[in-house]
Amino acid sequence: MTDTLTPRDLPWVFISFREPNANANWLKLKQQIPEAYRSHGVVGIDQAHRAAAALVPFGEYFFTLDGDSTVWEHWLNTPLTITLEPYTAWCWRSRNVINGLTYGNGGVKLWHRSVIEHMNSHCNGVDFCWQPNYVSLNQTAGETNPGASERQAFIAGAREGVKLMLNRGQMQTVRQLLMNWNPHNRSAWLIWCTRGAHDATHKWAPFGARYGATQLLMGNWDLTAINDWYFLSSEFDSLQHSMQHNIENNMKFQTICELQNWRLQYEQLGEYLQQVLDVYLPNCYDIEFWQWIQQCYVHKLETFHRV
Repeated sequence: MTDTLTPRDLPWVFISFREPNANANWLKLKQQIPEAYRSHGVVGIDQAHRAAAALVPFGEYFFTLDGDSTVWEHWLNTPLTITLEPYTAWCWRSRNVINGLTYGNGGVKLWHRSVIEHMNSHCNGVDFCWQPNYVSLNQTAGETNPGASERQAFIAGAREGVKLMLNRGQMQTVRQLLMNWNPHNRSAWLIWCTRGAHDATHKWAPFGARYGATQLLMGNWDLTAINDWYFLSSEFDSLQHSMQHNIENNMKFQTICELQNWRLQYEQLGEYLQQVLDVYLPNCYDIEFWQWIQQCYVHKLETFHRV
């Protein structure tokens, strides 16, 4: 136990790439932790974390915060309830602004340098969260908002739409998935594929989740493509271009046609996934529905762990 040690007592590095809300989140962290460092624009998840480690001039342990995330003030003042051990990383939960899910996605992480030095996420699936020395904690430390732009929401949805169908970071056949799909992963995947569709910007997160899952199941994507921001960004551009192309001759009703075109593709993706995976993906676009349904099933996922 580290009874007298709080998160403020260790170094912090803010890791950002092209998140549209990164600058605002960085300014907030600097107000909270004036000594914090920032690593920006480094391509590749492993490389970005190694660059972050290089910024910390002293100590074996340091925190990282993602560019689309913030940390709660009261948590920074709370004594750590873990035992610091070498060759270990810890992740606290973050509440997702788009869909209310609370788990390690976008969460605060505490690293021993050795974990980052030997990090090779691509050889262990697509994320370091499945490493044996990576500890997911129950406590929530802040919020993540990967929906500050349509592009950002799509990329976040596409990544989780794929990752939540994996088995400890590894591909599964449809048969294996249906037999072995962890119920927490499945529930979170369903929420990623549905919640947010009522919001003009956030709607691209469930669209991205459906699209990423479909591309994976159809064999159109290499698994590691979900760690390639440029690839996912080009997929988003292609989708928007195709939707715009279909309505360019009807400028008078552009907004209506654009929305209908988005809905058509969104629903078609849902129909494919429902047929292949035997799931129910509601197509709901009104905020009143989600305000009601939130009380029914989001809170039970406060204990969600991706496995």
